[in-house]
Amino acid sequence: MGETIYKTLDEVASIEFGTRVVKSKVAGTQYPVYGGGGETFRIDSYNRENRVVVGRFALSKQCTRFVSGKFFLNDSGLTVKTKDETVLIQDLLDKLILYSNDLIYNLARGAGQKNLNINDFKELKISFPLNIEEQQRIVKILDKAEEIRIKKKLANEKLDEFLKSTFIDMFGDPEFNNKNWEKVVIRDVVKDVKYGTSSKAGLTGTYPILRMGNLTYNGAIVLDDLKYIDLKESEIDKYTVHKGDILFNRTNSKELVGKTAVYRGTNTVAFAGYLVRVRTNNLAHYEFLSAFMNSSYMKKKLQMKCKNIVGMANINAQEFQDFDIYLPPIDLQNQFAQIVQKVEAQKEKNQKVIEQMDNLFNSLMQQAFNGEL
Repeated sequence: MGETIYKTLDEVASIEFGTRVVKSKVAGTQYPVYGGGGETFRIDSYNRENRVVVGRFALSKQCTRFVSGKFFLNDSGLTVKTKDETVLIQDLLDKLILYSNDLIYNLARGAGQKNLNINDFKELKISFPLNIEEQQRIVKILDKAEEIRIKKKLANEKLDEFLKSTFIDMFGDPEFNNKNWEKVVIRDVVKDVKYGTSSKAGLTGTYPILRMGNLTYNGAIVLDDLKYIDLKESEIDKYTVHKGDILFNRTNSKELVGKTAVYRGTNTVAFAGYLVRVRTNNLAHYEFLSAFMNSSYMKKKLQMKCKNIVGMANINAQEFQDFDIYLPPIDLQNQFAQIVQKVEAQKEKNQKVIEQMDNLFNSLMQQAFNGEL
């Protein structure tokens, strides 16, 4: 197992701040500019390559990230560099920083805007094997796990693209209706449209509740950051979703309003007031309607249709039902639904592997922090 040593970050690493750069004063297209978040713009010079970045100002909960390739780090981010590769190798230091994401976020100070306290950051405690070969072994295992994780993630992205192209192949482009299907409005193909509960959710309750953040832009439901709610007996049918129900996000930013996803789970869950539950009638399969709503054509229509109310965009249930939709034969819709279900089953298998790799990473890092490696 070997000896484990405990150090503060300042004892083993140097902090390297990014360099201030103003978009209006530079021009370029070659290298992305990063701060504490994602890419902001591009310039033609770089000051980092393949580094873990830590946010400094206005921290989000994901305040650490690995940025591959050459990039420019501005002054709202920092990197850490090992002081001595014979004590702690850079690759393991990077992984320790990524693992410490939540600890680093909790070092931030401020009410409205959380900024990283650099002095506290320097005092962050880390532990790692003294033996360099053991450090390299850990990195090798983690790199292999990350390689598998990336492959499965890319596989799921390709499966999503396959479904989009399959939809176009089977039904034609919604914008042009080049297969000349009958045109109706959404209210013609639904039998039930209900708003979610406006009751306040919390950390405990009988039912998990889906909120607008649980719907992705690409039409999936993620069960992250769930809250819970109690419902009266008379509210259960009204405010819960079951397998095959569609959820439509009626209020969000202009870019995200109208997110639509099918609930494919088997557990009964509640849904919040910014969501609308939609149940189709025998003219439309729920997988077809959801895929139609997630087409690039409908994404554009949703942005044009929405109303801005106090910084938020809104499309109410009546407006949702007024959208035009083409109506292929139900047998063809059912064929598409069978394809979707097979693809979703494969995506679920891939996701389980991704979660296993995440668990392996967290387990190894936890052992490193506890001196158990």
